[in-house]
Amino acid sequence: MLHILKCYLFLYSNAGTWCASYYQYGIKYSIPSHPLNFNECVHGYGRDDIGEFTITGIYSIETLRMGITKTYKLGTGDRKQNLGHNVEIQLDWNEKINEFRGKWYVQTSMYHGDGEYRFKFIE
Repeated sequence: MLHILKCYLFLYSNAGTWCASYYQYGIKYSIPSHPLNFNECVHGYGRDDIGEFTITGIYSIETLRMGITKTYKLGTGDRKQNLGHNVEIQLDWNEKINEFRGKWYVQTSMYHGDGEYRFKFIE
């Protein structure tokens, strides 16, 4: 229970700026810092090499897991890669390094793939 309480206090006191990274085609991509707010729902937004995006999802204090959907805004960023698509992301909290780690998944008519994904608190 102490582990869950520590995680809860960290996340709720650190809604703010987070950075992320993911791996695709064997290459690590970094996502510039962006705001992320926690309660039972997770909300955020940002921009990366693909385009502008919003983040919505849920966080479970019992399991220390987060399930989010990253939705790209069509017509922004890279016109070849940005299909206005969703990226499904499943993450687990790692208390030792204060970050979420997990996988991303994309399935569209033009592309499907998955890879490692990380969220780390920066300020």
